[in-house]
Amino acid sequence: MKNINYNYRKIKYAIIVFLIAFVPRMICTFLMDPVKVLMDEICTLNGAAYFAGLDWSNVVGEGSYYGFGFYALVSFIFKITDNPYIIYHLILLVLAVVQSLTSVFCFNILLKFFNIKEYRWCVIVSVICSYMVVSRAIAFVNEHPLILITWILVWLILLLCKYQSDKRKKAIYTLLLILFMTYSLLIHTRAITYWIAFLLLVILYGLVYRKCLISIPVFTGITIALVPLGQYFIKNYQSSIWDSTKAIVNASIDISATSQVLKAENLKAILDIVLGEINTIGVYTGGISYIAIVVCIYILFICLKEKKNNTEENNKLFAVIIFCNACVGISIAGMVTSWGNGVIYGLAKNITYDYYSYKALTYIRYFGPYLGPLLMITLIFAKKNRNEICCLCFWAILAMIPIQFYWLENIIPIITQNSTTNSAFMLFTLWNENKELESGVYYAGIMFMVLFLIMYKWCLSCKKEVVSLMLIGCILLSQYIYGVYALDTVWAKENFIQADSGYEWIKKLEKNVKLPEKIYVKDNVAVSHHKSYYIYQFMLNRYTVVPGEPGEEVEEAILFENTDINIPMLQNMEFKYLQLDENEYVFIKGDELLRELQNIGINLEG
Repeated sequence: MKNINYNYRKIKYAIIVFLIAFVPRMICTFLMDPVKVLMDEICTLNGAAYFAGLDWSNVVGEGSYYGFGFYALVSFIFKITDNPYIIYHLILLVLAVVQSLTSVFCFNILLKFFNIKEYRWCVIVSVICSYMVVSRAIAFVNEHPLILITWILVWLILLLCKYQSDKRKKAIYTLLLILFMTYSLLIHTRAITYWIAFLLLVILYGLVYRKCLISIPVFTGITIALVPLGQYFIKNYQSSIWDSTKAIVNASIDISATSQVLKAENLKAILDIVLGEINTIGVYTGGISYIAIVVCIYILFICLKEKKNNTEENNKLFAVIIFCNACVGISIAGMVTSWGNGVIYGLAKNITYDYYSYKALTYIRYFGPYLGPLLMITLIFAKKNRNEICCLCFWAILAMIPIQFYWLENIIPIITQNSTTNSAFMLFTLWNENKELESGVYYAGIMFMVLFLIMYKWCLSCKKEVVSLMLIGCILLSQYIYGVYALDTVWAKENFIQADSGYEWIKKLEKNVKLPEKIYVKDNVAVSHHKSYYIYQFMLNRYTVVPGEPGEEVEEAILFENTDINIPMLQNMEFKYLQLDENEYVFIKGDELLRELQNIGINLEG
């Protein structure tokens, strides 16, 4: 009876934890128009469209590879309806569920592996850790499933630590871990990070504790069997979308630029990226990440110092810290090699305007999926070591000071007018996408971080544990909600209005006119790869959208353009046109199609 009551209580609190984590995310999803980032999101969502039998290859073939393993699972939504509004918000709700499930894993870990029985504390910490995310659940990106997989892998690693002496359970958990890591490769190329970090963990765990964390036969056998199979599925998917003569962006990890970036004369650029990333996540979290860094270093020192008299809890802390920090380090190293040459060039030319490569100085999205468990470890340590945590907060503040001087002197001057570097700092001056860029965004972030750290340390010194947790929760939740309001909704609306009238026009015609299966879209405005044909493909998801204008041999066609500059040329090609709104023009060609439009009262010019 006692176990039944315990399990019932545990399940009840797990449901409460999930709902608290889910409801704010759910509300945010309904604030969004489709979609926030055109090329990235549509190429990512193509996995769902592809497995639903839709052909988006013409549009996606112009973009990059973003995997298919997760979004293929929501392909059923495209089979339920073709309404883009319903599709969009249903998938966002799935993403909100995926992110919120991390709180349940955190709650289970706190109870099962770290023996914390205070349910109120566990509920608060689990919700807080679920909001230790950089990617908000309002966009079709792969970080959402990767965040959940990180928690699943941490959970399995802790199970391996717990059952080191049980060969059967060790084999089972090794098998599950390999299955999830193999599956992650289908989600995104960057998931190779998990493999490198886990192999590093196995090596270091063996060196420190003289134990093999995994079942070697299971690990070797399953890896040899599954990884080539996964690679086969990836190649098959890529070959069905992308032209074999065209290099697929994001399909592999390019380290060819490493030797150039790592030259001694480029050390400053590398330092700018590394310290820029560290300070950006520091500001984003109100300085808590600085405390987390110091706490992790301290725990590793204790684990190494007491390795002969190690406790089971030390083993667990060691494993989580090594695995997640390795993932973070590998991600930052990847940015150094990928964007380092761009930063080197920008510094050499003293570029201070809107320069894309400087994004590497503040881009925390890539290592965002690995931060939640590290925050959990920090809060566990703070609870169990109240005297030490106050001292470590002091050292975190000391470590932060020289980085701020470096940031003020070397980084802020070159990113003040850069629109790609300030998203983590918006909250502190209530800046949004409709305002002019200004350096005050960065200075306010630094000031807030320092004040927040001092306040957090004071709460710990006064033994106001719940208040200290609420402070962290407030800053992370505020970052999430304000980011949706000030950035995500603005971008999404700007994208949505590029195709809203065209979508409504096509839907009205469908009832009375037989339309071609292919619809052409020419973007005369966008200079980057985020062109309007991506949003048209999502809105008109049952049609095959073809980028560009049709050839002269095409006898019947519907073409959307966002300016009137090509009207004379298209009229010479026997197109007639209609202006739908300020940025949407539709051009029609084909005697039969034009006759049908005229019969229902639509008169075109030209």
